[in-house]
Amino acid sequence: MGIGAYVDVRIGGNDKWILQNYLLFKAPKGAAGLDVAGESFPVNPLLTENMDRLKRNLTYIQLTPVMRYCFTPSWSLGIGPYIGFLTSGFDTYSATMDNGALSHQMKVSSNLNPVDVGAAIDLQYRILKGKGVQLNLRFEQGMVNVYRKDTGKSGFNRAFHFGVGIPMAGDKKQDGN
Repeated sequence: MGIGAYVDVRIGGNDKWILQNYLLFKAPKGAAGLDVAGESFPVNPLLTENMDRLKRNLTYIQLTPVMRYCFTPSWSLGIGPYIGFLTSGFDTYSATMDNGALSHQMKVSSNLNPVDVGAAIDLQYRILKGKGVQLNLRFEQGMVNVYRKDTGKSGFNRAFHFGVGIPMAGDKKQDGN
């Protein structure tokens, strides 16, 4: 689950174009079901037997400015870049044994690139004719290898996010009186 905030900036008083800036304090990424045999990172030798899969958990602080075109007051489509800074990275190894399940977490952030840069496309629906809660479906594609060069590995973040935005303040129309 991610936690963040957003700010809408109307472009030139036009209701069709909005610059929407997202700041995610906790942007989760990673992958599940990675093949352990393909990993060159050290694994606890006690867990190597019967090891099934690993799950990589990455967390970033991420800024995503999205230029949004509003088709209607409720529906809009946005596109923009993102930049993320890695705050944590760890692998969870799991194994199923006769006596139950076994898992082990290992910090791997030292093997990962501290910066992630990519592009995002976002479909948004706002309830109450564009004045209420917003629902977002965003696809993000990373363009920077998540691994450091010295690991000899290659991988890129790719993520779907579903978000719910609750407006905290809005445009207040000023009366001319």
